[in-house]
Amino acid sequence: MFGLSGEHLILLTLALFVFGPKGLPRIGTSVGRAARGVRDFLGKDSSLNRVDTIEAEFRPVVNKQSESKPNL
Repeated sequence: MFGLSGEHLILLTLALFVFGPKGLPRIGTSVGRAARGVRDFLGKDSSLNRVDTIEAEFRPVVNKQSESKPNL
């Protein structure tokens, strides 16, 4: 049933007792927002993406220079 094992049901029941029926939706919302924030951060132009972009822009220039150098 929905891929839930006995361990998941125990954890959900324990969370219900600890946080209560009013606290679980707030926690779920917080976790969802945090996950969305991480996903948005990783999807945006992070520093790693900028390095890859800069490298891709300069690779043809470096290759052209290395081809034009005479072999000694």
